[in-house]
Amino acid sequence: IDVLDLRGCLDTIIGDALVRGLSGGEKKRANIACELITDPAIILLDEPTSGLDYSIALSLVKTLKQYTTERNKMVITTLHQPSSQMFYQFDKLLLMSEGELAYFGDSENVLTFFKDISMPMTEHYNPADFIVEKLREDEKTRRKIVDAADAIRGT
Repeated sequence: IDVLDLRGCLDTIIGDALVRGLSGGEKKRANIACELITDPAIILLDEPTSGLDYSIALSLVKTLKQYTTERNKMVITTLHQPSSQMFYQFDKLLLMSEGELAYFGDSENVLTFFKDISMPMTEHYNPADFIVEKLREDEKTRRKIVDAADAIRGT
């Protein structure tokens, strides 16, 4: 309850389309709290920030980061269009492109990976946007990224 900042919602009904209850962000956090009650070693979350406004989404990602650090847990999540602040909350990054591995490693090293294959990111650009744009640029660029990832893994 405290980890996900839900103490103020303890006596509030969840609600639905007809009955007013928790806000969208509170509902998402309550749903995640239900999963955390079982104290799993690994938590899988599919787009936990979708539909949330920026500040609530960032707060949720920071809370999950804090939870993993304090309790030695792992969170695996998918995110679409994370902000730079969200992007830098993650320790590891797995990029897939058309079913192929395009990068796996420390999030802080992904831009070095792109720079090493002659695709440096422009300064003051959102790394997540940069990566998605590169992977969607054209087949030749996508192939170069995937091949570089394969070479690093030795496949």
